Amino acid sequence: MEIVLSETEVKEGQLPVNKIICGDALKVLRKFPSDSVDCIITSPPYYGQRSYLPKDSELKKFEIGLEEHPNIYIEKIVTIVEECMRILKKEGNMFLNIGDTWATATRPGGYDRLNQQKNITIDEGHRTEIRAKLNKSGENWLKEKQKLFLPYRIAIELQDRGYIVREDIIWVKKLAKYPEKETIGACMPFPVIDKFVPAHEVILHIVKSKKVKSFIDRIRCKLKDSTLERAKYPVSSTYKIQSDRNPYFSQRKGMDSYFKKLDELGKVVEGDNWNVVIESKLEGANPTSCIMFKREHHTLAESHFAKFPLSLPQLFIEGYTDKNDIVLDPFIGSGTTGMVAKMLNRNFIGIEINLEYCKIAEARIKPYLEQKTLSEILD
Repeated sequence: MEIVLSETEVKEGQLPVNKIICGDALKVLRKFPSDSVDCIITSPPYYGQRSYLPKDSELKKFEIGLEEHPNIYIEKIVTIVEECMRILKKEGNMFLNIGDTWATATRPGGYDRLNQQKNITIDEGHRTEIRAKLNKSGENWLKEKQKLFLPYRIAIELQDRGYIVREDIIWVKKLAKYPEKETIGACMPFPVIDKFVPAHEVILHIVKSKKVKSFIDRIRCKLKDSTLERAKYPVSSTYKIQSDRNPYFSQRKGMDSYFKKLDELGKVVEGDNWNVVIESKLEGANPTSCIMFKREHHTLAESHFAKFPLSLPQLFIEGYTDKNDIVLDPFIGSGTTGMVAKMLNRNFIGIEINLEYCKIAEARIKPYLEQKTLSEILD
């Protein structure tokens, strides 16, 4: 079963479920019907990092990430997100992973040479010539050594255009513990002597309405022993201190109303007023907005350089979609989002500009498409 389609094979108003479309993301997205997918999880090419197309590719002019000015990149990403918002159902969710960079001109390093072994073009001209021009442009935010803060510039532009950026989720790759001076996790080396090693990326949670589809109970985290112990005791006496110096005292009126409501609902186990013990199911805590995703080993030959760990789309698919929902990834790369969607009994749609990556994605996803459920076998 072939799952890769060319851009021209997709008709206006068609939704090619469980297919990968090889072509320009924006052109393909514009063919999809409005309000048709449940969730979007994607990571566009980062600004000024690398090219994923051969220099002689006919699609080179559509490639994102090698623009002469970061504002052009920002506009391209925002335009694609706006198209995604049109396609997303009213209560759907979009998770947009955006990497950041610096205005400083740099030359390719060791990891770039590994890229070249996988036929990923390193555009040295962008990192040296174009960034050098930016440094001399007179724009303060483009001076040498300035961090561009692209995820947040994109987020603010989306807010200005009327979309709801619900939160920024921090993908922690490596965590430093201080004063222990120990680390957890792994990230790329960064050869600088006067700053910290960049070890996180931003994932923007974007929605089009205040009420969204979510199943947060499925992804709750285990509670600490200290939390379980604290739940056995009355509400802290912190709020009872009647002093203007107590920063919590102003909240007392609202808390009084809250306790009264709990009492009316039969949620108070014992005590009254500020000495109540409140009934709690203790089913776990919502994940925090800083997450370290489990990574898996992958070989150089089969890998897309910027491949998601499986656990990243897994978290959002489990927490924000239901079985048979449609998950879209407009920059599907080697197919991780589509593969995880099928593993979790969801449908997917992928778009990828590089035909070689389309083939890699097809090979990774196809086994899960061909698997039959028990009910299908019995039928």
